[in-house]
Amino acid sequence: MVISINNAVNRFLLGIDIFGQTFTINVNGKRNYTTACGGITSVLVIAIVIMSSWNTIINFFWKSNLQVSISSEHNMDSPIIKQDSNNFMLAIGLKQMDNAQLQYFEIEIEQRLYNNNSEQISYIELEKCSNERLLQLQENQAINMTQVLPQQFQGSLLCLKNNQTLHFHQSGPNQLEFLRINIKKCQNFTNSELRCASQDEINQFIRKNRQFTLQLYFGNYILNPYNKGENYAQKFLDDSVTISFIPQKLLRSVTLLLRKYNIMNDDSVMPFQSNEKSEINLISSEDKIEIVDLGRDDDEVYGYIDIKQDIFTTTIKRSCLKLHTLLSQIGGLLQALSLVLGSLIVQYNKLQMSLDLANQIFQFEKNSEVKIEQIKQLKEINNVIEQQKEQSRTEKSPHSQRQLHKSQVDSPYSGIEVNKLFFNVLRSQFEFQTNSERKIQLNQRNRIISKQFNFEKNNTKWVQKFGYTSSKDYFRKSIIGILTRYSPLILNFKFLINQITFGKLFQCNDSKLLEIALKKINMLSDSKYLFEKLNEIDKLKQILLTKDQLTIFNFTSKPIISFKIKNRRASKNSLYKQYNQYIQNKQNLIDDIIYNYEQVLSVYEKIEQTKILYPENHYQTNIIRRLIKQIDPELLTIYRLQKYIESQEVIEQLSEVEQQQNSVNCLISDEV
Repeated sequence: MVISINNAVNRFLLGIDIFGQTFTINVNGKRNYTTACGGITSVLVIAIVIMSSWNTIINFFWKSNLQVSISSEHNMDSPIIKQDSNNFMLAIGLKQMDNAQLQYFEIEIEQRLYNNNSEQISYIELEKCSNERLLQLQENQAINMTQVLPQQFQGSLLCLKNNQTLHFHQSGPNQLEFLRINIKKCQNFTNSELRCASQDEINQFIRKNRQFTLQLYFGNYILNPYNKGENYAQKFLDDSVTISFIPQKLLRSVTLLLRKYNIMNDDSVMPFQSNEKSEINLISSEDKIEIVDLGRDDDEVYGYIDIKQDIFTTTIKRSCLKLHTLLSQIGGLLQALSLVLGSLIVQYNKLQMSLDLANQIFQFEKNSEVKIEQIKQLKEINNVIEQQKEQSRTEKSPHSQRQLHKSQVDSPYSGIEVNKLFFNVLRSQFEFQTNSERKIQLNQRNRIISKQFNFEKNNTKWVQKFGYTSSKDYFRKSIIGILTRYSPLILNFKFLINQITFGKLFQCNDSKLLEIALKKINMLSDSKYLFEKLNEIDKLKQILLTKDQLTIFNFTSKPIISFKIKNRRASKNSLYKQYNQYIQNKQNLIDDIIYNYEQVLSVYEKIEQTKILYPENHYQTNIIRRLIKQIDPELLTIYRLQKYIESQEVIEQLSEVEQQQNSVNCLISDEV
């Protein structure tokens, strides 16, 4: 019961594993097939992403790349706005160049409240803007007023007295609280320093200046929410609001709207928010409402300015560029570039991978004419050797023929072993003869060896006629000729254009070979083909092995992995890699390639010798025969001829040594 519960829990855990790894077939021992072109493109994509996102990354660290959202909403029941005379700078004055003690009009500020059908009016006290008052406002408002206020107008300006509160509120159509600045007819002043202008003085001013102009100065803001830090709100002295009028002839009214701005600052670069809220009230001269009307003789008010609360509230949200937003922007750009360039590189890598596999599995014969010439030369060399063999059979003695017969191509011994055996036999016979017998034998042997030496010397001169200096040189040049003829296909510009145009352009023999190779690789990499081959291997096991042998075969131990260094035998893939490096001029590996070919082909002699261990019709003999047939006939013939030439060279050297030894022995026998 416990085991079944454990199994059920285990199956459940296996079923919900979201980190499961897929199993794929590797290529050249790697999970992914990569190319230098793909690496260059990857570096190019990364460089483009870095260059394109460099400013964004720098702004991210300096928090200068802000994301701003601005929204406005209609609010009929907005909270009341209270402004203090100390933080709300307001100065009013007529633009007049003459005597500042002469007052043409009276300016008053009313605080008006309309509540349903009732009306309440209170007055805001004004005073002359003295230098002390201007300096106080300059310190409180952080505004340099001396650069804005004209020096000639400063004496005629009126400012709000200290410790006064201004109210701005609008709640529906029945409740309204606002500020009105009236321009009224001047009354007599109790202060002897000021006096009201007469009608003649007013008319004289109009004839000179055409009209009266009331200038309004107030503290305002410029909002630039995209500025980093606290510099998004700049305060300044606004002098853009004026009102022009002609008493009792032209009446003008202006309505200004005081809008509330809620500003939310988020300085955090992390995904969570850290908002700091602030409020700013500003008057936009663009939203002002101006009305012009004709005046009348009984007008007491020649013009007025209303400052009301705006029924719209604006919310500004400022936030730094978040980390996840930065990553998404960079990732999006990387994704777009990967989609555009990656689609081309994926096709290129796929084509290069198929071509690389084809070069490792198949051999491509590009130049058939070179092959015909090499085969022709190979036949000529073989014919010369056959003629030499035939001449050797007729001219040599039976004893010498038996000794030299062991050095033929089909001999079970190689060249050096034949020479050692031949030399030891001659030496043993020479040591156990008497002096007289030795004399007779030496004379006979000298004639045989001299004749044999001359024959073997002529027998190796024909090698030089074909352009070879020795057996090693013959084998080396023959292998290089085969490798050059079967050079691998290289993916170049012509191949790419041929594949892009579906074989319409640059159609050549190499393109045809490439097309055939791609079809074969696609067939070999098909899962159906692989499964069929696995089934065939399983069937071969059933045919070749008995039931008991199959049981032992399936019970064999696993391959052991240890730190012991094993000597690796040369394989076709290793030869391909060495030659591929050789043709790319990376390393001079041709000597290693020739050596590996010699080592591989030397195994052929061992396999050939094992045939004598089995009867003629034994299945192992048939397997060996079929195995030898799988070797390239041209390569096998070159190896046999190389061994024959090598054995002749060794016999020639042995004959020279033997002749010198016989000369010495003759001198010794004469003295005896």
